Amino acid sequence: MAQSRLCTGSPGDPLININFSPGSILPVAPGYTYTSSSCPDDGFYTVTGYSSGCFGGAWYPVSTDDTGGVSFMLANASYTPGDFFVSNVSGLCPSITYEFAAWMMNVLRNSGIKPNLVFSIETPTGNVLQQYATSDMPRNRRARMETIWLLLFHTTR
Repeated sequence: MAQSRLCTGSPGDPLININFSPGSILPVAPGYTYTSSSCPDDGFYTVTGYSSGCFGGAWYPVSTDDTGGVSFMLANASYTPGDFFVSNVSGLCPSITYEFAAWMMNVLRNSGIKPNLVFSIETPTGNVLQQYATSDMPRNRRARMETIWLLLFHTTR
């Protein structure tokens, strides 16, 4: 006998909420390496609650996670564009519209390569449900996660 899965909850209930724990080794894409340094080099990432004095002051010091969490993921991009964070989500119900949001910050204080991110929501077979490109993320005037990137996607049957 087949059992049906009930999709319950109310709009606004998070299905998945990634809160970074200090020292977490994350499901990053190949080519990025975890470091315990709060100032990761190119192609490295860390999970930390602070970052200061990085690269002779080229980055803003970050002393808090503005999302209310304890820690945040800090990635220093590789010179070769590619995925730096990939996560699979299971248990989505068919024919439902979901919301994806992420808090981001450009820590670059002065000149340099501006982050340019693409968020892609895909099925397990690689079919793109929704995509959003940030373009070049502007430099902030202070160390604060100010931007929430948001996109809506609809699951298929």
